[in-house]
Amino acid sequence: MKIAITGGSGFIGSALSALLREGGSEVVSLSRKDADVTGNRLSGIFNGCDCVVHLVGIIRESGKSFDDVMVTGTKNVLNECRNAGVKKIVYISASGVSLSRKERYYRAKLGAEKAIAESGIPYAILRPSIVYGPRGELTKMLKRLLAFPIVPVFGDGKYELQPIHVDDLARCIANAIGKNGVFEVGGNEKISFKSLVTMMAKSVDKNPIFIHIPLWVARPIASIMSLIPFSPITREQLEILINGNVCRENRIAELGVSPRPFNEGINFTKR
Repeated sequence: MKIAITGGSGFIGSALSALLREGGSEVVSLSRKDADVTGNRLSGIFNGCDCVVHLVGIIRESGKSFDDVMVTGTKNVLNECRNAGVKKIVYISASGVSLSRKERYYRAKLGAEKAIAESGIPYAILRPSIVYGPRGELTKMLKRLLAFPIVPVFGDGKYELQPIHVDDLARCIANAIGKNGVFEVGGNEKISFKSLVTMMAKSVDKNPIFIHIPLWVARPIASIMSLIPFSPITREQLEILINGNVCRENRIAELGVSPRPFNEGINFTKR
């Protein structure tokens, strides 16, 4: 099987490419310079491919909006899939996507899902909870926090995450190529943000002091920081974090994957 991966050089794409090649698939790994999904550089790029795994997305707006990348970009990918006769598309969305969520990030993900569902191409959509691993944003953020003896926590820190290791997600994606539907996937544990940081700190032999920042203080600060390029957090990211990120129905077992416990995965990650 010949499989194209948009965003193939990224965090998830690299893990998936390696896994698919080990399984004997021919993989076309496309980086941003190979395929700008928001522009006109897709013509012919999926020719001969049986399946496209669409991973391209952004977690903050900088130059291009969420709609530019995730809605318009997905529609461009779908048009080229139809032109190339692609038989299957697998899209990586996000846990938490629903009509009730008002964040621009989630609304854009929902718009991309809608375009895929209406495309006429057989599809599988995966909605992972937060993904971690050696090159992941979660690991980088936690390591930056733990570089200091005092760690800020927004609000009470009890908002829950359901972290899934990148290698487990890659296997979910590979197995989803043969399935249809929408699958929320995460680890088997729901972990509060404060507990997650504590576990990461323990894995690197640190014992930080937590300082809780009330949300009435955090929100205006995050709003101001949203205006600064490369700021550690935006107002949108803050709202997504404090609303939690867990699966309404974890369907990872249906994809034949048994996720590793977070404490085992993070101990591997720290190396």
